[in-house]
Amino acid sequence: ALGDEGVQVLKDVGLPDHLMNLCLDDCHLTHTAAIDLAALLTTSNKHLRCLTLANNMIGDEGLKLLHEHTIGRKESFEIQLRSNGLSEFNLREACGSFKLLTALGLNNNPLGDRGVCQLATHLRHMPVLRFLGLANTNVGERGVGSL
Repeated sequence: ALGDEGVQVLKDVGLPDHLMNLCLDDCHLTHTAAIDLAALLTTSNKHLRCLTLANNMIGDEGLKLLHEHTIGRKESFEIQLRSNGLSEFNLREACGSFKLLTALGLNNNPLGDRGVCQLATHLRHMPVLRFLGLANTNVGERGVGSL
């Protein structure tokens, strides 16, 4: 598997300018890779529109790092974080200023009602969001009602 070290090499080498989708599913990535991934989103490739990180373990800390390092991004993009060990903690802060997200996939993360309620408070500040994936996130009536 690619692992965190592989993502660091990818950041150092850079991505081709014409690349629009980067799929790193099942690569054994942790929060450590998030800093290098964020650098790829902000510097290496302005055309990248989709980052897929399904079935890794970037966790809450990794999501926060991705957020902090992509605040200045001026291009819309989508991020898929299915099965990444994300929880309700820091979801509002981490996703709140991803203003240019067109799609956010959070499936198979134990967000619960509390996490979805936190996220819902920021959805109105995400004007280009067209897809929100919340399957298997332990969300109940309260969370759904907040959307």
